Amino acid sequence: MMRKDKLTATRETYQCVSGEVHYLEPIIVAQNIPCHLSSGLENVVYLDKTPYIISNYTLFLDYDQNIQIKENDTLYVQTQRGENYKLRAGEIKKYNLTIQIKCTQKKILES
Repeated sequence: MMRKDKLTATRETYQCVSGEVHYLEPIIVAQNIPCHLSSGLENVVYLDKTPYIISNYTLFLDYDQNIQIKENDTLYVQTQRGENYKLRAGEIKKYNLTIQIKCTQKKILES
């Protein structure tokens, strides 16, 4: 399959000290990995009276990449056309030839 988009994935890390959570620098779990980002479906939702556009995508990776992405990782995708997306990883499905990751992007709807 043609995978001309590029993926970098990061994971939030934290440390508990005396019952307090301290967030550390995110770690990079994948960098410059060939992928394909599907076109998105958009919905408008209201959270605390603020309108957001929630876009849903599917990210396709080759199975043999052996990437350890987990739900809630932050995914940065640059398409072959130079578009940049910051997504949140959701459900991950592994098949014989491909890994499919459901992703979401949340933006405030500006009037």
